[in-house]
Order: sequence, then structure tokens, then C-alpha cells
Amino acid sequence: MLDFVIRNANVIDGTGSPAFLADVAIRKGKIAAVGTLPQTDAREVNACGLTLAPGFIDSHSHGDMMLDLDDTFFQELEQGVTTQAAGMCGISAAPFSKEHTDSALEIVQTVVPCDFGNNAGLRFSYEKYLSTLKRPLGTNLLLFVGHGTLRAAVMGMENRRPTPGELTRMQEILHECMEAGAAGISYGLQYPPGAYADITEMCALSSVAARFGGITSAHVRDEGNKLLESNEEMIAVARASGSALVISHHKAIHAPNWGKTAQTIPLLEAANASGCPVFCDLYPYSASSTGLKSRIPQSMHALGETELLRRIASKEERPAMRNAILMGMTPEERFETTMFGASPSHPEYTGRMVCEVAYERMTDPCELVMDVLYDDHLGTNGIYLCMHEEDVERVMRWDHTMFGSDGLYYKGCSGTHPRAFGSFTRVLGRYVRERHVLTLEEAIRRMTSLPASVYHLSGKGIIRSGMDADLVLFNPDTVTDHATFTDFAKRGEGIKTVWLAGLKVVEDGVFNGRLCGELLLH
Repeated sequence: MLDFVIRNANVIDGTGSPAFLADVAIRKGKIAAVGTLPQTDAREVNACGLTLAPGFIDSHSHGDMMLDLDDTFFQELEQGVTTQAAGMCGISAAPFSKEHTDSALEIVQTVVPCDFGNNAGLRFSYEKYLSTLKRPLGTNLLLFVGHGTLRAAVMGMENRRPTPGELTRMQEILHECMEAGAAGISYGLQYPPGAYADITEMCALSSVAARFGGITSAHVRDEGNKLLESNEEMIAVARASGSALVISHHKAIHAPNWGKTAQTIPLLEAANASGCPVFCDLYPYSASSTGLKSRIPQSMHALGETELLRRIASKEERPAMRNAILMGMTPEERFETTMFGASPSHPEYTGRMVCEVAYERMTDPCELVMDVLYDDHLGTNGIYLCMHEEDVERVMRWDHTMFGSDGLYYKGCSGTHPRAFGSFTRVLGRYVRERHVLTLEEAIRRMTSLPASVYHLSGKGIIRSGMDADLVLFNPDTVTDHATFTDFAKRGEGIKTVWLAGLKVVEDGVFNGRLCGELLLH
């Protein structure tokens, strides 16, 4: 007995093949049949004029950080996302250690101001942590082990090479995580303590992930002046370890580096041609986002948050902090492209440029940033208008590029990058329908079967008999994003219905409250 049949859908099956008119039958959470189907007694959904695609896969998220605050992931579902790959940029919600819990809590604060201290003990064992996630979730969730979190569990925030014993311990813990079901290891080489790792350390760890068929994901060391060298470093890690590589949110930042993606894409293609599988993910915006504390030099984070806050507050030591943050630039040069994202203490600054606020307050932009960082206990989020549209579109055209939100939304936040609410609808509206950067079929492939293949998501990413009934019904003529930097949570339009495991979770574009997602073990 069928559960229901979607009739007269314009099916884009996720493979990149041309769209075709078909009916799709669903039984027990699976696709039972695709084609011109006979009439049955099953409930019917008339999709006439609408497009049916596999549920979208967010190839780069921080959903594991948000679970304690809101596990519905409604903002993902309302974009058509049914599966997230999380634990990216070297930051994951586990594993912690009893010896260095404070360091772990400091790292997660980079993403979300959530007090994980209350349940830190559950994170000392990765397997035990995963057991807490075996409950209904808003979306399916695939987890990576963040290298920064792993390193902190063994070494704290130390700015040095690991001893042989420490490296062995990191390998042992990662082995345990992979056995428990982690998808791979992610690096955040711009964020302490991951930034303190050298290539030897990364090769040793990625080799562990590779033995399980795991993936290496990397926020590279430098996305600006040393973009090429940073990508070469990660390709070398992938080659030495035998791991497939995903370059996170591939981009070229700051005006002097615009256009460098014309060099990086051939570099990644050459790696693939030589037998080293390399992919990348992208969010469809020319503005990036991360914590404002990243403006403090990496080496200083080894001092710990308490000491950094003390120096910011100290009349005697604040000038040295200022000089370290400015890096030889004027305050206007350093912060001319910086916008406030979420500031718990100053929500009125959301979506406003740092220099604009500073001038209104008749203060120096760097002094303002230090004041806000102090008030927010270093938890301020920043948005950086640092990329060029041509680079965004060039990376988008590369056939190994997937899409990810890199979303930093959490329940109650005062502001965030609109990518958390608009990434997937923005691709379909702006870059497919309006700018014709990709065909609709190719864009859907990048959101579905490509990440399903890269991340070994069996049953996902294709509309075919026997596959999971994770499906999105949308209007390609109207689908678009509406979230902005000042109205970051504004709902997009065009997504009509989303099914997860054959159950309806989005109706008329709105999440209905049903939790049907699950933890996906690699």
C-alpha cells in the first residue's frame, strides 16, 4: 500500500539530467516508483506546474553547535534542506576532555554563545555524545570531528607542535570518533588552536580518517594573500593521507586578491586529474562571516580568553592590543569592510558597518571593536564585505562545487549573516533564474547527488525507486531569498512542500513542527 503519490511533477532527479514530467509514489519513507503511474487508492498531491527535486544537502553547516539551542533547524528546512554536514571549520561539539574543558568551551564560543559546560561530561566520549543525538531532529545530520576541538582535548590552546605522545593520543581519539560514525576530520586553519598545526600533524590525522573512507574538509590557512599556497598545502595533505578533500567555502578575500580563483580552480582540477579527489563548497554571497575575535592575531589566542579580556580592559596594555589588531593599518583600513553581525550586548549594531557606528559615537573604529568584544566576552560575530562577485560565480561554475550555508544562526541571536536563511533559495533565484550562472538541473545536482556522493550518503540525493523520500517541491519561477544583513531571518519564497523520510515537514513554505531527521553515521 502506497502512502501517497505526487502527480504531474516536473522532476529534476538530482543527476544533472534534463527535467521530465512524472508521478512519484512514496511508501514507508522510500520512493516506491517514478514514472506515469496508474491510479490508486493512495492519497495524491497535485504538483502541476511545480518542480520536484531530492531534498537539498547543506554541505557545510555548524548545526552541531546549534543543537542545544534549537534542534528544529527550521531555517534549513524552509530552504529545502533535509540533510546537513556539520562540525566544519575545525570546530565541533565533541570530543572534549576533562583536562582541557575550558579550552573546548572557548573554541565553541567562536560559533555560538551557548554554555556547554553543563553537559561537557557527555562530550568526553564521542560515542556517548552521539548517543544523545539519537532522537528526532529537524534535519538529518552528518558530523565531522573538528581538528581544533580534537587538538584542544589533548593540548589545550598550546601554540606549539604536539609531542609524539600527544599526536598519538589525537590519532587514537580520532580513530574512536571514526569508529563511532564520524564522517571525517575538518580543519580550521585560521582559528586557534587549529592554526598552530603543521602539515605533519594534519597528514597524521587525515590518514586516520582516510582508513575509514573519511573526508578531509578544510577552511584553509589563508584565503587572501597566500590563497594558492594554502590550497596547495591541503592538496599535499590529501595526497599524503589518501583522503578525499573538500575546500571549505572557497573564495578570494580582499581586493588585491580578487581574481585569484582563476588560478585556484585549475589547481584543484589538476589535483583531480592526478588522482587526488578534491571538491569545494560555496555560499552564494560576496560577504563572509566569522567571529570578530578573529581580528586578534592567532598567536595571542594561546593566552586564553581571560587574559585577552584583561588586556583589552587594561589601560596600560590596551594600546598593545590595538596595535596587534590593526596589523600596521589605520583603523579605517582595518575595518572599512567590517559589519556587525550578532552582538549579544549591542543588538542595535546588527547589520551596521563598524566605521559608521564608530563615527556616530565619535570614537575610533578599533576602540569600538575592542569595547564590543569586551562587552560580549569575545562572542561578537562579524560580517566582512571582502569578496568579488566574479570570484563567487567562477567558483560556482566549477563542476566539483557543492553548496553550503555555513550558517551561524542560533535561537535568540541578535543578528547573523543572511546565508543561514537564504543560501539555497538564493542560488535558485539569483544565480539560476536571473543570472544564468548554472542551469536549474545542474544547480540541483550540486545540492543533491554531488554531496551525497562525496559524503557517502547512501539513499540520498537522487529521485529513483528505492531511494529515501527526502523531497522538495518548489516553484522555479518564484523561488528566491529575502534575508538581508539587517533582516537576517526573513523567510524566502517559492519552496512549497518539503518531505523528510516521506513525512511532510514544510507546508506552504513554513515548517510545521514535525521532527523527522536523524543522526547519520558514516
